[in-house]
Amino acid sequence: MRRLLVTLLAAGSLGAASMAGATTLPNCCACVPQTMMFDGGSAGGAPESVNAYFCAEADGGGEAALIERCDAHDPPGTLYCEANIPGPACGEQLSAAGIICPAAGAPLASPLVLAALALPLAGGGAAWLRRRASAAS
Repeated sequence: MRRLLVTLLAAGSLGAASMAGATTLPNCCACVPQTMMFDGGSAGGAPESVNAYFCAEADGGGEAALIERCDAHDPPGTLYCEANIPGPACGEQLSAAGIICPAAGAPLASPLVLAALALPLAGGGAAWLRRRASAAS
């Protein structure tokens, strides 16, 4: 009975230790232009808004990959990271620091842009069909 109790306590403490390590949140990072002297609002007063190239969460050693991605951007950027706090989303935290993250998803095209793309494609398709028909005869 005593061995069972010791085994259960050991398993419980190991489980609690692994759960404590799992609750650490990834850092909130944003790639900001190098030309912007961004200090995260630490200079006092209201932080100046900066448009970020991208925003992402960096878990574990993920910051190195984000630094490479940020350096590869044209023009290059600087990676700014904050410790993630439970509650608000990462984008909201960065917004409070004065960083504007780009909206997720693909940009929407207006009907005019779609028509401008469709016309050359339709013309090219018609020309291809005409050539194919003349080559077959």
